[in-house]
Amino acid sequence: FWGLAAMLAAEDKIQGHASDDQKWVDMAKSVYDLQRARLDEETRWCDGGLRWGIDASHHGWGSKNGEGNGCLFNLAARLARYTGDKKYAETAAELYDWLADHLIHEDGRGLQTSLTKDNCK
Repeated sequence: FWGLAAMLAAEDKIQGHASDDQKWVDMAKSVYDLQRARLDEETRWCDGGLRWGIDASHHGWGSKNGEGNGCLFNLAARLARYTGDKKYAETAAELYDWLADHLIHEDGRGLQTSLTKDNCK
């Protein structure tokens, strides 16, 4: 949520953190970089997505949810629009596809969370 708040500050040109909105964008980029590095690239664990837990010792390590993945999607899409950098657009597209494939059923029902032990099905 910090990254989304920083993007809002940059988009709305809110002052306070620095004399220009670039500091807000830099903060949002830092949050993006931290979250992007946590995307699960192992195909055996639901073909991607962001785990709810930060590491294997956390009780949420075995699940992936809409909030974390949705927030990273939102941040990536907004960074893509704001900066014009295609890497953010690619991440947004990747997450959109992952969310559609793993947390949204064909009938439109959405899941809050899916479990990696069930390959997020």
